[in-house]
Amino acid sequence: MANGFGGLYIGVSGLHNSQNAINTTSHNITNVNTTGYTRQQVVFSDAPYDTVGGNSINPIVSGLGVNVQEVRRCRDEFLDASYRLEMGRLGFYESQYDVVNEVESQFGELTGVKFQEIMTNLKSSVNELALSPMNAVARTSLVQSAVAFVDRAKEIRKSLSEYQQTLNTNIENMVADINDYAKKINALNKEILKIENGGEHANDLRDQRDELLDSLGSLAKITYSEQRDGTVEVLLEGNTLVSTGMSFDIVLSPIEGTNLTKPVWEISGQDVFEIRNDIATGKNNDIGKLKGLLLARGEGLPTYEDIQGDSDKEYLERVINKSILMKTVANFDKLVNTLVEDINNVLCPEKEMTVTLEDGTTVTGSFLDMDKTSYGMDQDKTVGEELFKRTSTDRYKKVTGADGNTYYMRNNTNVFGNESKYTIANLEVNQVVLDDVGKIPLTSKTGEEEFTKTEELLDLWGTDKLIFDPSTYAKENYETFYNSVIYDLALTGELMKDMTAGEKSMTEGLDSRRQEVAGVSSDEELTNLIRFQNAYNASSRYITAVNEMLEQLMNKLGG
Repeated sequence: MANGFGGLYIGVSGLHNSQNAINTTSHNITNVNTTGYTRQQVVFSDAPYDTVGGNSINPIVSGLGVNVQEVRRCRDEFLDASYRLEMGRLGFYESQYDVVNEVESQFGELTGVKFQEIMTNLKSSVNELALSPMNAVARTSLVQSAVAFVDRAKEIRKSLSEYQQTLNTNIENMVADINDYAKKINALNKEILKIENGGEHANDLRDQRDELLDSLGSLAKITYSEQRDGTVEVLLEGNTLVSTGMSFDIVLSPIEGTNLTKPVWEISGQDVFEIRNDIATGKNNDIGKLKGLLLARGEGLPTYEDIQGDSDKEYLERVINKSILMKTVANFDKLVNTLVEDINNVLCPEKEMTVTLEDGTTVTGSFLDMDKTSYGMDQDKTVGEELFKRTSTDRYKKVTGADGNTYYMRNNTNVFGNESKYTIANLEVNQVVLDDVGKIPLTSKTGEEEFTKTEELLDLWGTDKLIFDPSTYAKENYETFYNSVIYDLALTGELMKDMTAGEKSMTEGLDSRRQEVAGVSSDEELTNLIRFQNAYNASSRYITAVNEMLEQLMNKLGG
């Protein structure tokens, strides 16, 4: 009887476990189009054997059917780790490629108003003026070209400044996303621990956690490990983000002197990303969309002063030159500053002097060179009027010497007492010459045309004095320097484009291989459904046969 009822139990185990397999297969089919879902597979094992005779050396055992050992998720951990790493690298280069495209568009060299044309128009106006320095139409054309030059330069800088703020907002949003993902992973860890401690499988929750790890891996470099209790610990840039029962927040810290922020660890205040270090694929630190944006955005909006010979070399190499936006803005400001100051210096030549003032004090500085200066063709024979002016800043301060003469001393502070430079943000066309083009100093003291001055202005365009790449010491004129700025931007864009294309191909290949393992094939699952249904039916028929056998046996014994 015992063996008979044991045979009945074998059939029941087959029935129950076939039903479990059918349920799992149905769950797979239901989620065939669910993003992030991992195919589940029932793993069967023998039920415990019952010893029915024999001895300790050669026991006679009887099987009790089949058990479900586990319902496992079909994932390849190596492919997951590789995919997340390469998705992070893709994000790093793709984010910078997007920045290059946006910065290029601001200069209008592909579409829109080309800055190159604005420069050409200014040069053409100087050419016209060289033919007739006293011609009011030619002078007006020069002033109008100068206005267009300043307006377009300021427009480009403003657009790049606004775009930098947009990048900053994107960075802040990504930091919020990382904190959100960390909290959700921590919450899922707790749920998974609770469920699996009860002997159940939290496969759907594990899928949610894996999807969060995928998203996190695209934003930053992460490493993670599953603990024996089923929870996952996550490190971001080598620091703990999610640990046992807790997650650690990243907060935003203002960058001094700017409207920008940077991510730091709340618990320590340390920078999350070391973007000033050398970054390369070989160092395995070119990973994460957030890091790519931080690098491209930079740490401020520099001017020509930040890339001059006496500037901070480490800041130049480790911050400005690494940032697509900062490097472009700094060199653009350098171009505009050089052109503007060169033109002003021709119109207002200066020399270093020491002058004794009427009160007996002496001052040393740059003064308008009255021996070389030209005059306006107005009635007052105006001197010292520059074409380009600093906002709220007069070029000269008039002082009276002990000899009774008037001297024009170079002034470098604005009306508020602050140092004033010829930067794009601080630039405008001199209102005096806007109101009266006759005050542009291009005539002699006797009222004759100063062709030498206009020739000097024209020669400026052919003078090689700007250095784009200090390592080559190659000097360039305004136009070739501008071309170098745009070419460098295009070259960087091409590099980022190639890296992005390569990483896209790699991540698509890895994801395809992941889906081969983890993805649900409706055809395969329907085949499994039929197989398990047949197993269920076979178990049912087996139970019927055993039941009939037992019924016959009991009837005959009872009879």
